[in-house]
Amino acid sequence: MDRYTLEEVADLQSIKGIPFPTGVSFRQLVITGPPGVGKTTLLDAIGGWPEEGFLDLTRPNWWRSRVLAFRPRQVHLGLPFVGHDRGLSVFEDAWLEADSPPVLDLERMRLPPLGSRRDPWRWRRKYVFEFLLPPPRKVFEARSRRSDRLSHPVDDDRLGLGRVKAQLETSWRVARHLHLAGMPTYVRDDFGAPPKVFAETASTEVVEKHLRGEGHRRGRSLLHTYVKRIISPSGYRVLDRFEQVELRGRRALVPRRILPVEIRMRDQRIELHADDADAVRAFDPEAYVRGPAPFARLLPGDVLRLPGEQLRTALLPREGPARIEIGHEGDWLTVVDLDSPSGTSLQALHGTSATRLADDREARMARLRAILDPLPHPLEPRRARHDLNRAIGVLEASHWRPRNRDGEPGGLVELPDGILPIVVGDLHGRVDNLLTVLAEGRALDALEDGRAALVLLGDVVHPEDGDLGDMTSSLLAHDVVVRLMLAFPGRIIHLRGNHESFSAEMTKGGVAQGRLWKRRIIAERGDEMVDLMRRFYQLLPHVAAGPGFVACHAGPPTGSVSRRKLIELEPGSRMAHDLTWGRVRSPRRPGGYTKRDVRALQKALGLPKPSVMIVSHNPGPDQDAVQLEHGGIKRHHLVYSARADHVAAFGWIDDDLVPLVYPTRTDFTDRVPADAAP
Repeated sequence: MDRYTLEEVADLQSIKGIPFPTGVSFRQLVITGPPGVGKTTLLDAIGGWPEEGFLDLTRPNWWRSRVLAFRPRQVHLGLPFVGHDRGLSVFEDAWLEADSPPVLDLERMRLPPLGSRRDPWRWRRKYVFEFLLPPPRKVFEARSRRSDRLSHPVDDDRLGLGRVKAQLETSWRVARHLHLAGMPTYVRDDFGAPPKVFAETASTEVVEKHLRGEGHRRGRSLLHTYVKRIISPSGYRVLDRFEQVELRGRRALVPRRILPVEIRMRDQRIELHADDADAVRAFDPEAYVRGPAPFARLLPGDVLRLPGEQLRTALLPREGPARIEIGHEGDWLTVVDLDSPSGTSLQALHGTSATRLADDREARMARLRAILDPLPHPLEPRRARHDLNRAIGVLEASHWRPRNRDGEPGGLVELPDGILPIVVGDLHGRVDNLLTVLAEGRALDALEDGRAALVLLGDVVHPEDGDLGDMTSSLLAHDVVVRLMLAFPGRIIHLRGNHESFSAEMTKGGVAQGRLWKRRIIAERGDEMVDLMRRFYQLLPHVAAGPGFVACHAGPPTGSVSRRKLIELEPGSRMAHDLTWGRVRSPRRPGGYTKRDVRALQKALGLPKPSVMIVSHNPGPDQDAVQLEHGGIKRHHLVYSARADHVAAFGWIDDDLVPLVYPTRTDFTDRVPADAAP
C-alpha cells in the first residue's frame, strides 16, 4: 500500500530462477499473503512443499509448530482480531461475514522469545517471511478470473474490491509488525516483482537489554541466584528456597529449579509446579482438593495473567483488570504484581505440599493397577471373551440410554444433572494417554465417588503412527477400556468412531487396518471373539449429551435430525456415517458440516444456544491437540488424545467444559512385559 515505504534489496540471489535476498536459504522460506496473490505459483516455481499450512500467530509457541517443519511452504496466518478469541484467517466466515472488516489487534500477536546471549535471535531469525502483496486492483482481477473458472473456492464467491483491499491492508500491517520485531520479512508488491524490505529500522531496544543481562534467563547455581539479586535492576526481587518475598507493584524472579512455589493474594492461593522438562503448571490448590480443577500449563515464552480465561478460580473475579502476571522464561519465571490491592507474596513450598502432584498421581496409578490387575496384556483368550461378554451386558443394561423401538439401547446417551463429563478424544492405542487423564487430575476420584462419567469419543484402536499394521497397542487399549467399563458400569461412555470396525474400507496410509484388526483377534482369541466384538461395536452409542454439552466422534448430521432419530439410529445409515466420518466445511471440503448443523443437533436435544459441542476424528497432522472454536464455529471444539508426548481432554469445571492438557506418563506400559509392550 502507498503508506508503507519499501526499499530495494541491494543483493539478490537466484533460487531456481526466482530472485531472493542474498543470505536467505531455501529452507528458511515461509510464503504468505491473502488469497489470489500468487503463493502457489511461486511455490511451484521453486519446488516448495505442495500442501498449504495454517499458522495461528495468537497461539503459544507457534514458532515450534510442525507446520513450519516443511519449508519452503505456503502458510495462511491466523491473526488476532478484536472480539475474536482465536486467530482468524482473512478468508474465514467469521471475517468475511462481518459488517465491516474486523479490527486487527497486534498486541495479542505472539512473538518468538529471545534466546541466549550467544544466540539472542535464535527463533526470531529462524524463518524468512515472504509476503506477496500486489496492488488491490490486480489481485481483484486475478481472483475474478479464477472465480469464473471455479478453480479456487476459498472466498472468491464473496469477492469485492473493498474486501480485497481490507485483506491486503491486514497483511501489510502484519508484515510490518514482524519486521519491526526483528524477524526477516520481505514484501513482493507486485506479481513477478523482486523482494523488497521495509525502510524502517527494526527495534533493537529489547535485544540490547537482553544482551546486557536484564531479565536474562540463564543461571542455575545457588551462587548465581544471589549474584542475580545483587545486580538485579531496581524493582526486581529474586526468590530463594527459604524466604518469603512481598510484592506490591513490583516484580520477582523465580528460579525454575526451586519450584514448587506458592503465590498468595489475600485469600487466593496459586501454586506453580514443574510439569515436565519444560512446562510449569499453575492451579488453585483448594479447588484441586475439592475435585477436577482448572489449571494453566505454561511453556517457555508463555505469559499468564490473572484473573483471566486461562485459569479460572472461585476467588478471583471473572471481570476487571489483571492483578498478577506470570511469565515462563525458561530457567526463570517472572511474577509481577500489577494491580493487587492486598499485595502479593511468594514462597517456596516444602514437605508434602511440594510433592502433592507426584504423590497423588502415584496413588491413583496404584488404584488403577488394582482395577486392571492382572495387567490385561497378554490376556488369556477365555478371560478376554468372559470380560467382553460382561461388557456387552453393561452396554445392554445402560440406564442413561433411551431404548429404541426394538427395546435395545439407542444411539444416544443422556447424562443426568450432577454428572460431570470427562471427554477424551481419539486414542488410537495410546493407553498411557487415557490413564494419564485419570491419574493426573481428580478424574479417577470423581469416577469412584459417582460424580463423573468418562466419555471416549471413539477410535480407541488402530495406531496413527509408527507401524500402522501392528495391532498390539490396540489389543491393550481395548482390554483396558473393557476392564474400566466393568469397574465403573454405565460411567464409561464409549462412543463409536469410524475405526471401531473390521471393514475392509477401514484403511490408514494404505494399510488395511480393519482387516488386520480382525486377523489379529482371530489369531489370538478365536473366531468367537470376532462375533462378540461385532456385537460390542453394534451396541456402542454414537452421541453423548448432557446439560450444556453434546459430543460425538466426527461431527453432527448434515440432514434432518431429532432426538428420536438419534435413538433409532441404524448402523450404516447416512446419519451414522456423518457422526463417525463427517468433517467441518472448509475450502477443501465444501460438503462438510457447518454451524447450522451444530445448532440443529443442539436444538434436537433441547440444549440452549451457549452449549458446547466436542468432536475428534480430524485434527490434522500439524494442528494442536485442542482446537477451540474448530472451523470458526463458536463453542465447537476438537480434542485429539493420541499425541505421543502429551494428552488432551475436556473436563467440566465451573459450569463449563474446559481443555486439560497433560504430559503423557508411561507408568502403565512401563510395567507391561517387554515382549507385549505396544
